[in-house]
Amino acid sequence: MEAIKKIDKGLAAFAKFLCFIGALIIMFQMCLIVVDVVLRTFFHSTVVGASIMARNSLIASVFLGLPYVTYHNAHTRAEVFYTNGSPSRKFAMDLLAAVLGVIVFALMSYSLINPTKKAISSGQFDNEARMLLPLAPFYICALFGAVFSLYAAIRNLVLTIRGGKAAYMKEEK
Repeated sequence: MEAIKKIDKGLAAFAKFLCFIGALIIMFQMCLIVVDVVLRTFFHSTVVGASIMARNSLIASVFLGLPYVTYHNAHTRAEVFYTNGSPSRKFAMDLLAAVLGVIVFALMSYSLINPTKKAISSGQFDNEARMLLPLAPFYICALFGAVFSLYAAIRNLVLTIRGGKAAYMKEEK
């Protein structure tokens, strides 16, 4: 049991690290867009490939942050119904969210398998003007994030059914 707690803590730390990388990607994306807008406005020029870099980096940042949010069961929910609800209503809402999370992330993971294999095997590129951007790293990132989120959703479902919390989570006051 102690080994499982250590693995759980390690995966939680890894999810936090991935979320940090996703935040860095968002900062890169923000800087890229600001530079592109300034160049367009004042110099009538553009950063070549800015829109495809921004589009694909958004995908990467979302799928890198998704496991952390799922791991901590921090998706958006109607707090008005949850906070004022009875313990049985809270359990039902947590159970429904956990089951839906498993279903959504399982379908998401499954639907990303073939496009990822195709992007890797055929060397697909997204292009704009003179810039070619390989798509395989973004598909791999999305598939990895979806599978890791599926694991986190299954973990949340088990914890919800057991009525427990992971070792690293603080008790609510």
